[in-house]
Amino acid sequence: MKKRIMLFVLLIVILIPNLVLAQEIDDVGKVNKVVIYKNHMSESEKQAERDRQVKEHLEKLNFGKDYKIVFGDDSIRPFNDPSDYKHEYGTSKIAVAGGFAGGQGSAGYRFPTGGGFWYTDSGGPTASISVSFPKPFESVSFSVNLGEKGTTGQYVKVDPDSNNYYKLYVEKEYEVTPYVIYKWTWIDDFTGYQWVKWSAGYTKIHLGTTAYPKIVRSV
Repeated sequence: MKKRIMLFVLLIVILIPNLVLAQEIDDVGKVNKVVIYKNHMSESEKQAERDRQVKEHLEKLNFGKDYKIVFGDDSIRPFNDPSDYKHEYGTSKIAVAGGFAGGQGSAGYRFPTGGGFWYTDSGGPTASISVSFPKPFESVSFSVNLGEKGTTGQYVKVDPDSNNYYKLYVEKEYEVTPYVIYKWTWIDDFTGYQWVKWSAGYTKIHLGTTAYPKIVRSV
């Protein structure tokens, strides 16, 4: 039993420094993390943006595009009257998409005397965001562009390092809010009208983008 305990302690002594070193290597580039974009919207402004996106969804569903004559006068009103619909928001979740910016060699770059990357937040490869929500809301999945390494834009510094190769890594943060649209629907003579789930969707608000040099291999 004592031998087993001693062996276990020895393994911990050997492995812990390696685990700490791996964490330190992964965090080296994060010292130079650059904020590319930060959202400064107030909560009321965010809510207005959510409402705008829901309205846009309704318009894509042809909501309010067809009209009918109202009996008794010459006026017209939407066939799908706004009062026939309501929407309900779920609880928002924060989701982050991350990946390497485009325009980079697969092997990475070494900076013995220091240097850095120029970053442009447009185009480039895509990364997916997937978020699950409880019923009656639906799961969400969408893609975002990660931008490109280039010769202009915002500069991301890399400290002098002869031992490691770096690539520019990008993280984009979004606030995702699910919603359900209900329609006031005639069921039957016994039940009458009820609110019935008619459609579902989500709103997304870009909260921020950061970029930093990430080690991809060592010499």
